[in-house]
Amino acid sequence: MCKEDRFCPGGAANLTIVCPDGKYSLPGSDDPTDCYCPDYAFSNQNAKYVTECICQSGYFKEYNSALKLGGWGCSVCLPNQVCYNNTNKTCPVHASSYGAAKSYVDCWCNPGYKNSTTGGRTELNFCEDCTPNYFCTGKGALEACVAHAVSPVQSVDSNKCFCDWGYKGVNNSACVACQSPTYCYAGLEAQCSEGTFSVPLSWDRLNCSCIPGRWGPSGDTRENESQKLFNWEGHSGARPTHGRNG
Repeated sequence: MCKEDRFCPGGAANLTIVCPDGKYSLPGSDDPTDCYCPDYAFSNQNAKYVTECICQSGYFKEYNSALKLGGWGCSVCLPNQVCYNNTNKTCPVHASSYGAAKSYVDCWCNPGYKNSTTGGRTELNFCEDCTPNYFCTGKGALEACVAHAVSPVQSVDSNKCFCDWGYKGVNNSACVACQSPTYCYAGLEAQCSEGTFSVPLSWDRLNCSCIPGRWGPSGDTRENESQKLFNWEGHSGARPTHGRNG
């Protein structure tokens, strides 16, 4: 009988020929068409060894003694992996993939991360943190929060956007400027105390001042205290710098 990985035209006693291009065959083969690679594998022309059968991209080599043809087969690449040259590797850091991924470019950045833009995008530099004041839903998506809204680094959706100091609005809703007698912080609106007022875009209760003719608890008018903290008309004073201002 003709040995494995060979074919014998006319029977083993006449002529024994090694399978071409590094392919396999089962014992008793008598024709070159009986030589082939495992399913989902191929060999290069003029390959000399059976080990030169290679799984096509999207599959990886997995040994299995129950398989008679070479003792191995090609298994489909698992989710979050990439497979080529018979091997399976995990996607780059902070990235995922569907099954049968052929290259790391078939991976995508997870929510909270965006495609790397610094130093050239490579397998080792594939994803980076989602930029503050933006949100990243995954697969490279990068979307800005609405005007006057901010968000922390690695934000995964629009619900992480909230309006900046002096504006009210959460979950990426339109930001509305705070008006007297209120102040707004982290997108939430609060009322000044009775008998006080505030200037537009106030962000703290200390921006609330006593109306004329009323006095603060210290015995001084809070109007002077507020003016020291914040002079809206001149855009000066102690208004903190946070996020972006539109």
